[in-house]
Amino acid sequence: MSRGFLIQMAGHAGAGKTTVAHRLAQRTGAAVLDLDTIKSALLDAGQDWESSSRGSYAAIYALVDDILSIDGARLIVDTPSYWAEIGARLTAAADRHGAEYLFLECVADGAVRAQRLQSRTRRRSQVAELDSNPPDSPMEMDVLHRRPIHCPDGTTRVVVRTDEPMDLVSVMAGTGLAAFQQQRGDTERPRG
Repeated sequence: MSRGFLIQMAGHAGAGKTTVAHRLAQRTGAAVLDLDTIKSALLDAGQDWESSSRGSYAAIYALVDDILSIDGARLIVDTPSYWAEIGARLTAAADRHGAEYLFLECVADGAVRAQRLQSRTRRRSQVAELDSNPPDSPMEMDVLHRRPIHCPDGTTRVVVRTDEPMDLVSVMAGTGLAAFQQQRGDTERPRG
């Protein structure tokens, strides 16, 4: 019996992860856990960068485990996926709860990503432009968005180009998510 699914969104800043996550959620009834929402709330509450980073990931992992314990849960985790531990923890949670797991990486041309970063409403934990860090991050920190994306070992990486028209119905069919679809969608291009 399928107990639902867990989609791990991945990709660099401005790649369209959040837009695709929300559109998939609309079509499948999934909940979305957005790392930037949690981390920005912790920063706004007075935590420093390091504490907010640890706290946001701890919250994500706890929420994933709690939500997936519900029979048939549908969940999308929106995080860049720069560290191997993220995929390891999420795949372990999916396995523990019998949920289908999908690693979905959004990619877009650098010029498109740069334009998206300038036009979006930015959360405190997000970058304002390519090759920069968020304003609260330590000055000596390497630029986060140059790091490679980590797909869990043994997992199929589904890559979705978001800088060209995208048919989410076809994406869902090609990934096995079609069975979870609640409504039909048109060909779309993410805006942010």
